[in-house]
Amino acid sequence: MEVLVDADWVENIHFDADMPAHGHGLIVKPVVSPLESGRWRIDGMKFHMPGEWEVYIDMIAGARSERETIPVVVQPW
Repeated sequence: MEVLVDADWVENIHFDADMPAHGHGLIVKPVVSPLESGRWRIDGMKFHMPGEWEVYIDMIAGARSERETIPVVVQPW
């Protein structure tokens, strides 16, 4: 998956996800690799069970950090 961040101040991102109702997150930590300016590649993203998830994208530059939270519902197979 590729992520495009529309913020020219961002130097790096941290990507994670959580299931708040279950009190746990991902079992595999995603790997973030920078591409060109404003774009990052996320590998290893695995929603290991169906239900309501929250995806977190932390945009970072020095001491500044902003979080974007995206709700995701994973349907059972």
